Amino acid sequence: PLMGSDLGDATASPTQFIISLDDARAGIGMSASSNLKDSDLRVFLGAATPIMEDIVGPIMSRTVTESFDGGWPQIALSWSPLVSVTTVIESYGTFERTLTAQDIFTGTTGLDAYGYTVNLVSAIITRRASGVAMPFAPGSHNIQVTYVTGRATVPPNVMLATRILIRYLWGQSQLRSPLVNGPVEPVAFTPGGFAVPNMVIQLCADSTRTQSLA
Repeated sequence: PLMGSDLGDATASPTQFIISLDDARAGIGMSASSNLKDSDLRVFLGAATPIMEDIVGPIMSRTVTESFDGGWPQIALSWSPLVSVTTVIESYGTFERTLTAQDIFTGTTGLDAYGYTVNLVSAIITRRASGVAMPFAPGSHNIQVTYVTGRATVPPNVMLATRILIRYLWGQSQLRSPLVNGPVEPVAFTPGGFAVPNMVIQLCADSTRTQSLA
């Protein structure tokens, strides 16, 4: 069985955006010479990030530290996908050990009793001893994992969906449809309740998050 997260904390740079300022300008049909200030456009870029991540899961890289109860061979991290795992620390009694990432498909090379493997897509970590799955040391909040969640590269469909979302948000801020003088765009709702154009959801169909965000 999998154990969920007991404690989590995430931090990310507020200056990170899914697409560039130029891409955002193109999304709303504004040239670089328009009167729209970069500071104003960054507001839309910042607003789009949590909405897109509500649809597809983490996009921007951020470091997360969580603790889990031991006694199980696998733990499921709260955020997926992952860029990398930084540390996995197992505490038992007065002892503490940092586990090492091990490749179980290279024979016995580099395998010992204090290892783990990780699935970066599903964000599941498996405790390993000489390559064999085994339970983490039993205890309460005695397994600590620090990892980087997000995507190393943003898929093109997510980038295009973000441009469409920014166009929609900009249009709403102007009290008019994103398609000026055009028909109102049909909307759908994200898991968190954000209203977005249907096309945003459709573009993200193959990138939709598979785990809830905690």
